[in-house]
Amino acid sequence: MFYPVKIKLVPTYVRTLATFTAADPWKGAASSQFTLNAYQLVPAANPTMRVDPDANVQNCVLGLRTASDESDERPLPEGLSELWRRKGIRTEQLPAALKKIEPQLKDGDYRLHLDTRQNLILKIFAWFGGAVFVAIGALGLLIPDPGFPAGVFFAVSALLALLTVGGLLGFQSGRRNQRLKQMEHFRELCSSL
Repeated sequence: MFYPVKIKLVPTYVRTLATFTAADPWKGAASSQFTLNAYQLVPAANPTMRVDPDANVQNCVLGLRTASDESDERPLPEGLSELWRRKGIRTEQLPAALKKIEPQLKDGDYRLHLDTRQNLILKIFAWFGGAVFVAIGALGLLIPDPGFPAGVFFAVSALLALLTVGGLLGFQSGRRNQRLKQMEHFRELCSSL
């Protein structure tokens, strides 16, 4: 029986990307000092794990923190973070934008799907898996089994290779496209800010 392993991840501070003043929509629009911080996700079993202070921000979760209340940490969904990275929204607009989109956010909106190390690992795994199936098929041609036609063995292996590569890369592409649509939706919602 297969038991999936889920590793709980927690954010660990990497560095402050920006400090700014903006209206705090959670405190009656009073002017507040905010910091925009980058965090790397580390296993909850090892929350003090060392993180690279020079980590690529593309591989980090971003969060807003008010200077008056250090415990008031608000993570940004990946779509809003990427919109900020691409300069589609100004830093001072982030608190109001986050407040505006909060009611429609789901847990999956915080997962990283755009150009991260995980995507590279998935691509490598997909191509490696495909290559393994092709190699198995080629071996079937070189070392034929009298009870099983070599051409069928190779065809099945090639089909499995295509399904592995296409399935994993298609899954990745679907998640990426979903996130890009979400970014466009956030851009439209925040255009009036």
